[in-house]
Amino acid sequence: MIDAVTLGGVSTDHDVYFERVVPHAGFTVAHGREVVAAIGATIDEVLNAGTAIGAAFVQDTDEAGLLKNYMEWFFRIPSPDPDALLTSSVLEPMQLVVDQGVAGAQNTIVDELRALGGSPN
Repeated sequence: MIDAVTLGGVSTDHDVYFERVVPHAGFTVAHGREVVAAIGATIDEVLNAGTAIGAAFVQDTDEAGLLKNYMEWFFRIPSPDPDALLTSSVLEPMQLVVDQGVAGAQNTIVDELRALGGSPN
């Protein structure tokens, strides 16, 4: 177990709240701002690109009962029926949002869309 700090932030363009846990050792406010800014920018870039139509911060427990942080990405499933609005969502671990950034989030969404039988626009 490590001593940690939970940072909370909100993306600039879309006001999506999120949290990120960082080790307390060596923590500085400047580093915290960098972490929050990078995550917020990733969320906004994915939403601004249209890959996702919404995002939400989600917490759930793993098999060991430990709290895990995720971004839930909401996306539209293309339909030949113009009156049909089909949507779904996929969870991406917060660590992957941090490690893989925009490209990782977009790949997660596209992979889920393909698994549902859709294809990206």
